[in-house]
Amino acid sequence: MLLGETKWCRLSETNVSRLPREPGVYELAETGAIVVTIGWTEEDLQVALRAHIKDPRNMCIAKNAFFFRFELTAAPEQRANELLVAFRSERYGLLPECME
Repeated sequence: MLLGETKWCRLSETNVSRLPREPGVYELAETGAIVVTIGWTEEDLQVALRAHIKDPRNMCIAKNAFFFRFELTAAPEQRANELLVAFRSERYGLLPECME
């Protein structure tokens, strides 16, 4: 499953609590479904995404991340790097806004 084929979910405690507690990658997006960050976890998607809900340490995410989508994978870091390469190739080498 490619992230581009999954639907966006509202970044909320309720939706995050429904996620599997498995390794995976995720994208956070603003209201126009424009990706602002790409992340990964080798542990628990719920914990990783919960940390981004109103994240006071990253004002860009706190202000701009409204939606998420995810993919389960046994190699999350590798998959996140693949997604980042694809993102940058489509956007003239730029990183997602909250990863700059």
